[in-house]
Amino acid sequence: MNMALSAAGAEADEETVEDSINRIMESRKMLPNASYFAFTATPKNKTLEVFGEAVPAAEAVRHRPFHSYTMKQAIQEGFILDVLQNYTPVASYYRLAATAEDDPEFDVSKANKKLRRYVESHDHAIRLKAEIMVDHFHAHVLAKQKIGGEARAMVVTGSIERAIQYFLAFRAYLHERKSPVRCHRRLLRRTRIPGPQSLRSFAASLT
Repeated sequence: MNMALSAAGAEADEETVEDSINRIMESRKMLPNASYFAFTATPKNKTLEVFGEAVPAAEAVRHRPFHSYTMKQAIQEGFILDVLQNYTPVASYYRLAATAEDDPEFDVSKANKKLRRYVESHDHAIRLKAEIMVDHFHAHVLAKQKIGGEARAMVVTGSIERAIQYFLAFRAYLHERKSPVRCHRRLLRRTRIPGPQSLRSFAASLT
């Protein structure tokens, strides 16, 4: 009964793995003589309520992790590298080539967001950025045999549609360079893919 009701309540929204674990835990009676542990890099409030420690506050009860292994500690102990150590911001410059005949006025903030979204989603811009990142990886990581030749690079995008565009650009350029490096992709199975049908079909073939 508990399991069925929990499952019914989960159908309204897409569940992550963490959501599924929380729902299963709620549907079962937790044994008083058993210990339950959850390992996650980004705990949600619900996860902290189930697995964390209660901390009484002024108006409400807050929860905190039972234990935290921070990124700073992992960097100090050499398990991961500090990706921000050589972080280099890149500025983008663009302008409109023409104006409309009636020259309508738009909210500056909203217009800039739309313009930026268009520029950053353009195949030409993505291809150039992909070439820069691949060339940098070959010259400064692969050639220097960093981490014993086992170094990897990760690209995080703002959307799944953009991730697919970058994946295609990386794959094409690596092939042109006859590079031994291969790119991989990671998409959530139950995530709705926006954009053209061609992108949705391609994403479906990857999951």
